[in-house]
Amino acid sequence: MNRTVAPGVLIDTTLAAQAMEEDIHLIQAIAGGSENAFSEVYRRYHRPIYNYLLRIVQDDAGADDILQEVFLAIWQGAGKFKQKASVKTWIYRIAYKQSISWLRKHKRKSTRVPLDEMIDSGESPEERAMAAMRSIYINKAMAGLTLKHRAVIELAFVQEMSYAEIAEILDCPVGTVKSRMSYALRQLSQSLLNTGFNPREEAGKEK
Repeated sequence: MNRTVAPGVLIDTTLAAQAMEEDIHLIQAIAGGSENAFSEVYRRYHRPIYNYLLRIVQDDAGADDILQEVFLAIWQGAGKFKQKASVKTWIYRIAYKQSISWLRKHKRKSTRVPLDEMIDSGESPEERAMAAMRSIYINKAMAGLTLKHRAVIELAFVQEMSYAEIAEILDCPVGTVKSRMSYALRQLSQSLLNTGFNPREEAGKEK
């Protein structure tokens, strides 16, 4: 059976597979004590992991502290990586576990709202203002979710991970991920409506 695949899709898939293979070699090198490999993994992952942690714990200093713990765990645990999942999934799982530990230790929420990452500098002032307003509403609604529900939203929509990858990170069945996603989206929608922000109306304005 012949299959037609768009060139861009094929290239993206090939590059993704190549990056995954490179990640595995880097982790193996770290297990052997390579500081250069560790520096490369840090370069690749410190920014997305920091952003992920920031949205999960919603605390700047906390995200910094957890990030250090994550990369310490990578350095110390590289030899235990068994390739049952991708390196990316493995690192995010470490980050998730570290964020749970941090939140349990501190038992508090931050009101910090990371607007800068959600506003495209290429937009007009009016569009940036609207994006900032949407960001405020969305982040307030996200803050009302539990960690496990914030995590599925973050991993699915920001990190663009599959249900299978999320299940691996959160150490739960795919069915549980789906049910958490459904619940989280309902809660977010209701929270936004309660603030007077209607996602459907906003989507209609953007068309």
